[in-house]
Amino acid sequence: MRGACFCPSESVLDHLAPLAELLQVPLVIDEKTIQELINKYYPHVDTHLIENPLALFTYVATHYDTLFYSSSNLYHDLSPVLGEKIRFWFCPHGNSDKPLDLYTGLPHAFIYGPQMARRLQGSFQSLVTTGNYRLEHYLLHQSFYDDLAEEEIFSHLDPSQKICLYAPTWGNEDELLKEMHSLLDTPRENLIIKPHPTSLRFHSPLFDPIRIRCKESVRFLEDFPPIYPLLARTDTLLGNGSSIEYDYLYFKDPNGAEYRDTFGKRKALEEIRIEVITQLASL
Repeated sequence: MRGACFCPSESVLDHLAPLAELLQVPLVIDEKTIQELINKYYPHVDTHLIENPLALFTYVATHYDTLFYSSSNLYHDLSPVLGEKIRFWFCPHGNSDKPLDLYTGLPHAFIYGPQMARRLQGSFQSLVTTGNYRLEHYLLHQSFYDDLAEEEIFSHLDPSQKICLYAPTWGNEDELLKEMHSLLDTPRENLIIKPHPTSLRFHSPLFDPIRIRCKESVRFLEDFPPIYPLLARTDTLLGNGSSIEYDYLYFKDPNGAEYRDTFGKRKALEEIRIEVITQLASL
């Protein structure tokens, strides 16, 4: 297999960067801002930055036979350009509960475990189970990520107070803004507000009033892609159906039935890598 992960947006970076490291394949990107985030938060990952679209498509078509991606529209956009020689593997970004029609026509997909298997069975030609490689990626590099989170986030909060993380999914940004104002109006412990990268990418000015209001013991996160170092220190998680709520299960009860029913049995990264590559080779 000559594979690569294609990451056109920071919104899927925390899903594809750990996958690229797991499979030991490069992460192909087309924006310098994404390269800067990778240099800081995923320095273990090999990258190829190609900003020219024509050069990007030519490079992928001539260097790879397998492309891993996390934005469902990319298959329909790229398969006519790259041709049938490229195998496309969709990597759902999180245990998403988004409508199944988003996946219509996609040929192959990775799944974390039982929850996704039940939900996505029949939606793809092939499914390969990966386990929760993102959690294992965080635990492997835990000291690195925890130090970054401490420096950029937690050192600015009150250490005597608990931490509340508000991490909604994107869409209906006007309602999200109201919810953020409501949280800021209510006296509480430390508060971290982490809008979805897609919300920030397309509606950044909308959040200016929130940015202004974030002062003592409140952090508004815009450029901190890794979610697990935040969840590791979170006492209360607030959301609106984001897949982050599934990620948080490990920190609620790492050996609990709900975590196992979602992600399956925990495995070491090398075991996951061997199993995934074996499954890919058999299909």
